[in-house]
Amino acid sequence: MRITIQQLSAERDNLRKQLEETRQTRASLEAQLAETQRQLTETQKRLADASSRLEKLGADYGEAQKTIAKLQTQLADLQSQYEQLKKAEAELRDRYLTLVADYNRLEGQYAQLSRAYGELQAEKQLLSSKYAELNTGFTWIVNLATALGIALIFAIALILTRRRQPTAKPGEVKTGEVKTLVVNDVREAKSREVKWPPTRE
Repeated sequence: MRITIQQLSAERDNLRKQLEETRQTRASLEAQLAETQRQLTETQKRLADASSRLEKLGADYGEAQKTIAKLQTQLADLQSQYEQLKKAEAELRDRYLTLVADYNRLEGQYAQLSRAYGELQAEKQLLSSKYAELNTGFTWIVNLATALGIALIFAIALILTRRRQPTAKPGEVKTGEVKTLVVNDVREAKSREVKWPPTRE
């Protein structure tokens, strides 16, 4: 009987020990449960925040998609305008090179024309000088011919007048009328009047 009581006492002590260990384990588990609940609460809160942010990010993502589409359209327009500008630039460059070539050609022609004009001016001055000399010589020749013609006409008229006049009686001299001969000077366009000396009739 003693053995049984001792066994019961040992079993009781063992159960007490197990109970104490169980209590400690329960306390530990309760503490872990509280911590887990706390963590769960925080996790749920963070999940809610993440969900809210995710919704916001989804809205932002939609706006970003719209913005990206708009920017892609603008980029396509800008690329088209850039290609047009490149084409226009190439055309303007070709036109510029053509204008430069035309300008150089016209500049060369202008230089040639300027030299030719200077030569023509020099020739004109030379011809003007020669013309003045020839005009002076021609005027002198015309005046000389006019004077010789007048002298010849005067001589012919004098001879004809002397042939026509009758023989005058000795001691009778009659003064005749003065005859007038008009000679036109071609160069000076003036009428010269030549008076013949008195002749005997």
